[in-house]
Amino acid sequence: MLDNGTGPFGIIMADGAGPFGYDIHFALEVDYLMALYGCDAFIETGTNAGDTTDFVSKQYPFISVVSCEIDKVLHDYSSKRLSGRENVFLYNASSEVILYRFQATFNTPFYYLDAHFYDEWPLEKELKNIDRGVVCIG
Repeated sequence: MLDNGTGPFGIIMADGAGPFGYDIHFALEVDYLMALYGCDAFIETGTNAGDTTDFVSKQYPFISVVSCEIDKVLHDYSSKRLSGRENVFLYNASSEVILYRFQATFNTPFYYLDAHFYDEWPLEKELKNIDRGVVCIG
């Protein structure tokens, strides 16, 4: 397993992994928007190794953190890493399926759309499955 100090899969990521790619400004903007709109869930597409999921679930322990990862190895790693987190719900599924499934579950979800897999960029399909909430594209 590869490990460059940012987690076992960070070495294969352009930004070196970490929550929100270790961009503190981005994290602060997310926090600001979640507070401003009173978001009652965080829905992330593209779990990868679970760095952002881990961070958000600790920052917001009283809201649901839903994340999906289509790659089985990454999903299994994240599931093991985040096991025991009562507010984390991980799925080994495509992002548009998960967004459709949860579109009516929460009042004001925060969507962090960061799914991409090699040449696959599902953004257009993802946006068609969101009818309300705050959308942030990673």
